[in-house]
Amino acid sequence: MTLSEYLKLCEKLAFFGNESTHGSVAYNIRWYARRHPWYRIAYIASGIVVLALLFVGPQWFVTESWSDSTPYSIGALVVSLTTFFAFKHGWSGYYLARFKLESLKGRYEEAIGRAKLMAEKNEEAAVELAVSATKYYMEEAGRVIEEETKGFFGSMTFPGKFSPKA
Repeated sequence: MTLSEYLKLCEKLAFFGNESTHGSVAYNIRWYARRHPWYRIAYIASGIVVLALLFVGPQWFVTESWSDSTPYSIGALVVSLTTFFAFKHGWSGYYLARFKLESLKGRYEEAIGRAKLMAEKNEEAAVELAVSATKYYMEEAGRVIEEETKGFFGSMTFPGKFSPKA
């Protein structure tokens, strides 16, 4: 198999599709790029709302005096910080995943460029390099997305969640 034949086969894979192809790296980069700004805005907005409600909420909604509101303020602080940092985790996770995917894509494109230069002198070595670069690219892109997803959902806590004692 020649390098050009191998690259044509790769082009048919969804992984190498354009931004509208689900499962492609381009699609995932666009997905993270679109969500990153919204999570950053939510991170900042939730921080402002959290701070405002932390000090005013217990007084307005629960107690009649400021001195009675201290335990409620502490409870509101714990709950609100959880929300605040969940948005921070989503925002930073999306940004890092996008950055890693773009870096992997650049590394892959560089390796394919080297393979094309090598193909004139040693077609077999060029195909070997392209196959190795493709395999690495696909495995690492999957790992990046998996890590981001696990990190995002792993940081969430759900009400009533418990772990039974063994």
